[in-house]
Amino acid sequence: FSAFSNPLETDENGHTNILLLGTGNADHDGANLTDTIIVASIDKNAGTVSMLSIPRDLFVEIDELYGWNRINSVLELVAQQEMYDNPAMTEEQAYTKGYEVMTQTVSKILNIPIHYYARINFDGFTQIVDAIDGIDVNVEEALYDPLYPADDGSINYQTFSVDVGLQHFDGDIALKYVRSRETTSDYSRSQRQQAVLSAIKEKALSLGVLTSPTKLKNLYNAIGDNFTSDLS
Repeated sequence: FSAFSNPLETDENGHTNILLLGTGNADHDGANLTDTIIVASIDKNAGTVSMLSIPRDLFVEIDELYGWNRINSVLELVAQQEMYDNPAMTEEQAYTKGYEVMTQTVSKILNIPIHYYARINFDGFTQIVDAIDGIDVNVEEALYDPLYPADDGSINYQTFSVDVGLQHFDGDIALKYVRSRETTSDYSRSQRQQAVLSAIKEKALSLGVLTSPTKLKNLYNAIGDNFTSDLS
């Protein structure tokens, strides 16, 4: 509890459920498609956080207005429709409605309340990892992807690979590691994303970061510029 913030909402089990969304940048195709969807459930009493990844291609019934669609398109679909129906509506207002429908959809699928959401883009992700001087990830299965998108934004590909064992990732490598999907399943990609989130948490709460004003400032700037949430 902090005197400077409101207490977190909880469900009947004392859990706080937060919808974590990952999207591309403004210059990325499908910049507002939520290709990473993770529900993080915080159990304050047990001191644990459980994570559940939802496949981006899951076909769901959104509501009577929007019908059935892939879950990763809900945010973009609702926001664009809101702006079309209400020309005076700002983009921020439209996407606020999109987040509302997105959380309702996930809540309906899992039959649990979703209390908050948080969205981050590619830039924010890489900058956060770099702000804490990289992360250490125990790679349990080697990754080889000759079809990873080229860095120059062209239609070309590059080869990305990671060996088994403890690896140190900077922001660029960490992003490739959690995005790669052509040679593995969506399930293994979800496992990689959760492992990276855990590594970021461990590094961010280490003394090397918490006692460094420069790293904390860089971390704050990375989050502030690329992060959207209804958390205060």
